[in-house]
Amino acid sequence: MQSDVQLIIITGPPGSGKSHFAQLVVARFPGFHLLAYDTVKERYFDCYGFDSLSEREKLNARSLEAFYKEMDAEMSRKTRLVVEYPFCKKHEPELNRLVVQHGYHALTIELVGNPYVLWQRSIVRDVNACDRHPGHLCAKYHFGVIPKSEDYIPEMNYEEFVRQGEQKNYHITVGNHLNVDVTDFDAIDYESVWNKIRST
Repeated sequence: MQSDVQLIIITGPPGSGKSHFAQLVVARFPGFHLLAYDTVKERYFDCYGFDSLSEREKLNARSLEAFYKEMDAEMSRKTRLVVEYPFCKKHEPELNRLVVQHGYHALTIELVGNPYVLWQRSIVRDVNACDRHPGHLCAKYHFGVIPKSEDYIPEMNYEEFVRQGEQKNYHITVGNHLNVDVTDFDAIDYESVWNKIRST
C-alpha cells in the first residue's frame, strides 16, 4: 500500500544517521525523491569556498535559500519528497509555509537517542569518514586545495554537543510527527516505522 504522505522530513542531531535513514525510506517507498540539504550546501562550498567561519555561515544561508527554492520547484511539480538535514526550530516556519502553500501532507520523522552515543558517533564519523566533505569540518576551504591541519575545526566535546542540541531544538512540528530511537540501529522496528508512514 502506498503512503498518502507527500513530504517526509527527517531531522535529528549529528550522529543520528539521517542520511542513512533517508536512503532506507526512499528504498522502501520508491515513489519518493530524496533531496538532501547537504548536497546543495556542498555544491556551494565547492563553487565559492570560504576563508573563515563567518564566510561559511554566509554560504550556509545562501545554500539554504537555494535548497528551499529546489523544494518549492519540486513541490510545484507535486513530487513526493524525502528531505533530510538537522532541521531545527529556525527552519520550521519556512518548511510549514511550503507545506501550506503547496497543500502537502507532511510527516516529520525525528531521530532521537542517547546523547552520549550520538555524540560518539558524530566524532567517529568526522574523524574516520574519508567521504565526508571537508567543508563541514573546516574553517577554511576551497575546492581542489587540500585543507591544512590548522584549517580543521576542533572536535566538539560532549557538553557542547548537548548544549548546541538544546539551543537548536530538533523537535519541529511540520505535519504529523514520529520519533524513532536510533540509539541502537539494530533495535529499530523498521516495519513499525514503514506502517506509520503508510497510515499517516
